[in-house]
Amino acid sequence: MVDEDDLSDVLWQAPAPRYVTSLRLNVMLVHSPFLAVLALVFRAGNIPFAFNVVLLLGAMLLASFVWFGLFWSSKRAMHLKYRVRHLDINLVKGYLFRHDVSVSFNRIQHIEVSQNPIERLFELGTLRVFTAGTFGSDLHLPGLPNSVAHKLKAEILSAINLEEPSDEGSVAG
Repeated sequence: MVDEDDLSDVLWQAPAPRYVTSLRLNVMLVHSPFLAVLALVFRAGNIPFAFNVVLLLGAMLLASFVWFGLFWSSKRAMHLKYRVRHLDINLVKGYLFRHDVSVSFNRIQHIEVSQNPIERLFELGTLRVFTAGTFGSDLHLPGLPNSVAHKLKAEILSAINLEEPSDEGSVAG
């Protein structure tokens, strides 16, 4: 029997501080092509109507860039935490909409560590835990240092492999 006090002592962990920078770089890369197109249209636009449309789109794009690049990125990272306990892994995330996922080790199908090019630049990784449940029961833990993501993967796999297989349904009897 597992003591409840042992499970509650596990501290919540936060993503790496570099995660905010990687989110901001993602926002910049998404907004850059649109800003470049607006700049070209602004230079070529001789019609007053086009000028007004370009100014409106530019203002909306700038507001979006400020919101997602400066405010949302830091809030997203600040409201992301996880913990790995003896029998499960928990993830809490979300600034406006809270999302709390707990995955029991006996439900895990497979685990992987993935990196996109920006995560690779900042030596970050995303731990992806896939379960036997329905849509939304999988767990994606972004913003981990790559070494920590691989270490967590190994720890979870070793905990899963230590579980004794059940004798139910065994043909050997």
